[in-house]
Amino acid sequence: MREARVTKEPMGSLFNTSRFTLVSALNNKLTAGRLFALLVVVFASILSPSLLYAAYPDPLVNTATVTAPAGVVDTDASNNSASDGNALQPLIEFAAATNSDVEANGGDIPLLLILGTLATDQIIEVAVTASTATGGADFTNTTLVTIPAGTYLGTFTTAVPINLAIIDETLVETDETIDFVLQNPSTGLVIGDAGQDNAVQSINTYTITNDDATEVSIAATSDGAEPATNGQFTVSLTNPVATDTTVTYSVTGTATSGTDYTALSGTVVIPANSTSAVIDVAVLDDSLVEGSEGVIVTLDTTDNGTLSTTAGSATVTISDDDATTLIIENVTVDEAAGNAIFTVTADNAVAAGAYTVDYSFTDGTAIGGGVDYNSTAGTLNFDGSAGQSVTFAVPIIDDAFDENNEVFTVSLATTTAGVDASDTATGTITDDDAVGVTVNPITLSTSETGTTADFTVVLDS
Repeated sequence: MREARVTKEPMGSLFNTSRFTLVSALNNKLTAGRLFALLVVVFASILSPSLLYAAYPDPLVNTATVTAPAGVVDTDASNNSASDGNALQPLIEFAAATNSDVEANGGDIPLLLILGTLATDQIIEVAVTASTATGGADFTNTTLVTIPAGTYLGTFTTAVPINLAIIDETLVETDETIDFVLQNPSTGLVIGDAGQDNAVQSINTYTITNDDATEVSIAATSDGAEPATNGQFTVSLTNPVATDTTVTYSVTGTATSGTDYTALSGTVVIPANSTSAVIDVAVLDDSLVEGSEGVIVTLDTTDNGTLSTTAGSATVTISDDDATTLIIENVTVDEAAGNAIFTVTADNAVAAGAYTVDYSFTDGTAIGGGVDYNSTAGTLNFDGSAGQSVTFAVPIIDDAFDENNEVFTVSLATTTAGVDASDTATGTITDDDAVGVTVNPITLSTSETGTTADFTVVLDS
């Protein structure tokens, strides 16, 4: 650091000279010889001040030195007189080494301390040297900062902020930093200890404190259906995250993994800077009659944010396209056989297991109620297996009437979903009676003179 030497000041009066002699006397131990010399100087100054300057240079002025403050640059080493107009250059530095704020506020912008008087506006470059934050996404800044002309005290009251604006975005991320450095000041400024704390603060680190959070939820975005329509879940974040978000989940429901749909992994990853990912439910087609079934996914954990307390599970429904068809066969029976045996067969299995099927009758030419057949309705029991056959007997009435073959209809009904009971059967009763004639008497005598003989002809049936 260069020292500024102060040159002698002219003594214009006896009082100045006297001040000099008094101070000199106080600063030096007086002897009789020195006191005499002082008296001579005093009287000589009355007679000729210029002679005093020539003979006795001012020890206070000529020998004193003033040390400039830390960081001050003397721009004129050839003339160090404090009275020659050689003002020391104004200094500039950061007010602090660090600043920070939450991104929603974006405050505590770094300040520049300036010490000195600026006759004109000055410019300094505030450059970004490193940053974990992204310019244009997390912050904006202008490198050149203009310092208006004026007098600056090196304090916060006259400090100038840098050109920095923090962007309040919604990305969930770690705290980020921006490193600044002062460089290339214009000719009227010097980077130095403007705050007069014996240190030059030419760099600053600004920290953007993250204040964003995210919540994970799940929704069923499409249902599935046999044979090949897949279902889908969507896992969502309320705010994006700067890193991948891994979410684990468990699977339950009435649908069976590996039979009704391809097994799910239990983990879904939402990519960095995204807000959603999907879980596909690949439907497997089968022939089992099972009705609509559900796949329930419940969120378990997340490595970013928190799980939703209201939308933490969802259900994808898989619609079944299968049906069990009941087939009942027609029966033809002789009225003397006693019973007509009907058989009902289920072609596909029913996932729910056992179910019942009702049967009933409708008269055709045959008359129920015990005339030609017994028309009492009944119920059949099925166990749900594929290809199962169940039989039931219909009593046939054997009468003595010679009649044509007669028919009646058997209908089926069930309340079990996925079971088709629309088929019907016809029962045909074959008559076993024949018309016979009996003539009474078998023989009869009469005269040939015209006497009549009466025979009685009787139908046997």
